[in-house]
Amino acid sequence: MSDSDRLERLAHRAKREKDARLEAEKIASEKLKEANSAKGLLEKQLFELNDLTVKLTEELDLTVKLTEELEQVQAREGASNHDVLWQIGTDLKAANLDNADEAIFSAIGALGLACDAKGVGIWEVHRDSLAPNLLHSWRPLLSSAPRLPAPSSGLIRSDYLLQFASLSTEGAVIKTPAHEVLTDVDSLFGDQLSDDIWVHAGAFTEGGETFKIAAVTSTGSGYEADRNVNYLLRGVMILLAQFSRRVEAEDELRASSERHIRDHSSMMRSAAALMAASPENFDDLVLKALTETAELLDVPAIVDWDIDYQNEMYTRTRMWMHESVRHRAVTAKGAFRHRAVPAKEAFGTHELLDAARLTKTLTTLRPDQPSLEFPNRLAVPRGDPDHPSSVLVIASVEDAVWHDSYVEALQRISATISLVENRLVVESRSAAVLDSSPVSIVLRSQKDLRVLDCNDAFANMVGRPSVESLLGTRPDAVLFASLADVAQVFRTSSAWMFDEATKVAVRSNEGGTSQVQVYRGPQGRPVLAQIRCVAVEPVKDEPFILVHVMDITESRKAALRLEFLAEHDELTGLLNRRGLRRKFADMQENSGSSALVIMDLDRFKNVNESLGHATGDIILRRIAERCKTHIRPGDIAARFGGDEFAIAFKGPLSDAETRQLVRELIDNIGSAMTLGRHRHYPSLSAGIAYSTIESDIEGTLLDANAAMHKAKGAGGRRLAVFDAGMKNEIHSRMRMEGELRHALARGEFLVHYQPEVSMLSGEIVGAEALVRWRHPERGLLAAGQFIEEAEELGLITEIGELVLAEACAEAASWPGGLEAPVLRVNMAAEQICDEDEAILERVADVLTSTGLPASRLCLEVTESELIRDLDQAVRVLKQFRQSGVSLSLDDFGTGYSSLSYLKRLAVDSIKIDKSFVNDLATDDDSVTFINSILSLAGALNLDVVAEGVESQDQAEILTDLGCERAQGYLFHKPMPAFEIRSLLEKQQNDNPPQ
Repeated sequence: MSDSDRLERLAHRAKREKDARLEAEKIASEKLKEANSAKGLLEKQLFELNDLTVKLTEELDLTVKLTEELEQVQAREGASNHDVLWQIGTDLKAANLDNADEAIFSAIGALGLACDAKGVGIWEVHRDSLAPNLLHSWRPLLSSAPRLPAPSSGLIRSDYLLQFASLSTEGAVIKTPAHEVLTDVDSLFGDQLSDDIWVHAGAFTEGGETFKIAAVTSTGSGYEADRNVNYLLRGVMILLAQFSRRVEAEDELRASSERHIRDHSSMMRSAAALMAASPENFDDLVLKALTETAELLDVPAIVDWDIDYQNEMYTRTRMWMHESVRHRAVTAKGAFRHRAVPAKEAFGTHELLDAARLTKTLTTLRPDQPSLEFPNRLAVPRGDPDHPSSVLVIASVEDAVWHDSYVEALQRISATISLVENRLVVESRSAAVLDSSPVSIVLRSQKDLRVLDCNDAFANMVGRPSVESLLGTRPDAVLFASLADVAQVFRTSSAWMFDEATKVAVRSNEGGTSQVQVYRGPQGRPVLAQIRCVAVEPVKDEPFILVHVMDITESRKAALRLEFLAEHDELTGLLNRRGLRRKFADMQENSGSSALVIMDLDRFKNVNESLGHATGDIILRRIAERCKTHIRPGDIAARFGGDEFAIAFKGPLSDAETRQLVRELIDNIGSAMTLGRHRHYPSLSAGIAYSTIESDIEGTLLDANAAMHKAKGAGGRRLAVFDAGMKNEIHSRMRMEGELRHALARGEFLVHYQPEVSMLSGEIVGAEALVRWRHPERGLLAAGQFIEEAEELGLITEIGELVLAEACAEAASWPGGLEAPVLRVNMAAEQICDEDEAILERVADVLTSTGLPASRLCLEVTESELIRDLDQAVRVLKQFRQSGVSLSLDDFGTGYSSLSYLKRLAVDSIKIDKSFVNDLATDDDSVTFINSILSLAGALNLDVVAEGVESQDQAEILTDLGCERAQGYLFHKPMPAFEIRSLLEKQQNDNPPQ
């Protein structure tokens, strides 16, 4: 085959392949068009399917809502109006500011369903313009009637709204046809419904520029239907009014809180900027902070003054004024700036600054009518509390007193300024602090803890001659590793330091760590020091640890001593009451039972008075040692103070075992003691009380104490066990206390009077006021039946003042004027020896109010009671005498009865105790004793009154001895006020004045 044929064949084949390829492409293109067409059809169907799904979902949601509303309607038909209102109220109560709209919508929806309403709306109407604003509306989803659109505000008639604006009684409901409410009823409801549409509405606000209306639109009318709608509407109006007030209050509270947060944040930013101030920008930042504070508090001016004590001047350093004040200050002569804020003021020329400087406290200056020329000003001193360096003054034209928030803001900004001023001063002197500080300071390398620098205080603490000798040394050069490294001479006294040093280091509040270590002090003496380490990373220097070292040897020793004394008696080293309580509680928990013994030394007061308190302390310490020696292991010894000790015996113990232990203890403690030339035999009285794990510790202490007093009252050197009888006595005393207090409150105390007669004429020359208690159950009680309990309970002062007032008022009415009999009133030691000396003022007030002359009042005091505080008694009695009140020493002869006491007390008369008068007819010693008293009284120019005269023989002997005055049953018994007044009137009539 030739080449041309071959070429022709190849060309023909190529043509066939090309045609086949073109045909294939044509077929593929047609297939692609068909595929695209099918794709488009599928996409269209898918879109239509999605649209159908959305519509079905919406229809389903509507169906659910209709179902829910149908259920609500059905539930409403079975519920009473009360139930509906209760549920609405409950829902509103649970709502808050965040969901208020939802809660209101739910409430009006429930109202609409309950009323079968066509719509419910809440409108807000402006009182002047009567422009309504629809706040909330509800329309039913499920209704057989046509759906009603929500009306716009333009559809409501203004004359209808005017009824509510002029309505005086809020809460009233008005029923009105729809065509009288709406301007276009037909367009809203349609012709077929407009004649049967009614609007029930009422206003439920409390005044103001606007009021709110709640309206229910319904069809039909009738008494029952109207009553039902009105009842529900009024109820919902009340609930909505309450809810609105609560929501408004919450909104106001939230706004106030947010405002306070903003104000606080602003002040915090100012304070933060101030805290970061440097000497270069300090004044600018202070002025900025004062400006922000003034704008925040809405005041016209703030001025900062320095106090120059040396030149006695106030100097204004910085000031801010509002633009209005600044303009007025420049243009008005004598205005605020020139008058109240000069550049300098001398001490004594500025009332406000002087007061702040002298009182050192916050000071105000308030004119009657504050103005810019004479503002209401507040001054806050700062700096040293005892020596203020500056005063910050804020001015206001408000008439009210300064609010706490103003004061707090000023104090805060003033304190911040003071703090920054102090910081800048400290920073300016930082270079000198290291060298001159008395606190030991060390800088150690973070790498190997070698000393990089320190101050002289540290070198002196560790006994080094200079700072240079410590440079480069490591901690082991100045620290003890253990107690074994300490010289023998110091080991015993310093062992406690190493116990302290073993405590775990704690994080310091200032940063770094704080721990306790034992340093080598001068001559090798251990020094307990607290160190605080702070890591410092300088920018260009070697990282170091700043170590502050404080010698706490003495302070920690004192603290441990205080910790010891908190639970131990200082004199004896035994546990005190607090320590015993804790140990006793532990003993009960561990053993389940125990016995508590309280012991009191018999007649220990005599030891102190005869041998001195120093010797008394020696005896107490020896008794403490004997207590510790003669108790068993596990038992506890304590001293409660004075001469009272306690022993807690660990149980279980029988009563016989406990008694035996206590007897042995009393015998061992009571053995002879040699005190120099004296031998002393201590005697103790002990009370025992038993305790179990359920017992109250305080109750056990009280029981043991009661038993101890029982033993002491039996003669001493005895023991007693607490029993039910003692408990009854305690209850009896408690009952007596209650009865006495009630007696004071109910006025059951009254005063009787026992006349004092002249032995020569038989006339009444005086009368002693004696308190009586008209007890509601026990009848009339004499003083001896309750006075002792009243003294122990601290009620004697109140009773004494009652007697004083009543007796003086009675004595002022006795006939005879200044010559009337003297009134004698007993004074208790608590009244005379009171450091406040209130009795002086009380007696003066009573004399003034009753009109009784001071010369007719005689105060009787008991010698033995005054000895407890003789100096105070002397001071008070002296002032009584100077006021004209006379004084008498009662029960003379039963106390100390020394001439020195008579001289110091300076009384006008003395009363011989009844115990000496009783035996006059049978005992020559009593005659001699009374004769001596009369002779002594005559020498001292004192009047004498004999008490308790009950027989004629006693009266005759007293007369023969020269006693001119007496009182007793022989002459008169104590009697009520009306009886002695009658006697005195008869005596006055029988013996008229000459």
